[in-house]
Amino acid sequence: MSTSILHTSIFRVTILFIFAIHLWQCNSSKNLSHQKSSEPQSSNDNGECVALCAMPEHTVSTTGRFPIYTGDINSDKVKVETKKIIIQEQSKKWEKKRADNNCRTPNPDDCLVWCLVDVPEISEELVILSDTTQSNNFTWRTIEYDIKTIPRGTKEWKPILCESAYTMQFLFDLQNALRESGHYTRKNNVEKMDNKIKSALSKYQIENNLPEGHLDLETLNHLGIAYPKK
Repeated sequence: MSTSILHTSIFRVTILFIFAIHLWQCNSSKNLSHQKSSEPQSSNDNGECVALCAMPEHTVSTTGRFPIYTGDINSDKVKVETKKIIIQEQSKKWEKKRADNNCRTPNPDDCLVWCLVDVPEISEELVILSDTTQSNNFTWRTIEYDIKTIPRGTKEWKPILCESAYTMQFLFDLQNALRESGHYTRKNNVEKMDNKIKSALSKYQIENNLPEGHLDLETLNHLGIAYPKK
């Protein structure tokens, strides 16, 4: 085999080897990115982990800042854009209504039934100045729009207190706080997290529109309990 042929063969093998290494790294990075999006992160110095919690009904929206034109387009000779902003989409919601006008009971709530009613779309037409350097006849306006209601039970990753961070004093503080709120009826505190504490915690979270399923940090703050000291 001539020297030139040998060099060519070595060059081809080297290129194939580099390509194989690059392909392996790409696949590894894809797998890692997938794991990061689907698995909880490790705990940090505050004793925090993350877990999927059932969220209360809540709204999400987009906030935009627009230059609203306030002048006379004919005299200013500027370019404007008419934009329809949907503040809230058409939807449906449950609402209590009277079932029968002839209903006569000591408790007025006995005459009410839940009805599914239409909620009309809320929108607004905006006249937006396309280039704010063309005119001083505009005012900045911040608008919250595209408001959507997320139903209760939708799961989201939330920071929670790791069970390894539970101290005996913390568990006592948790039980005392739940007892004061009227959600925990056991007279004496126990030293381990059990189903009775978890049930009381779940009731507290539901009634106070908090994430449910774990002892998340929002619930911890709402109860007024300090982080366990290491």
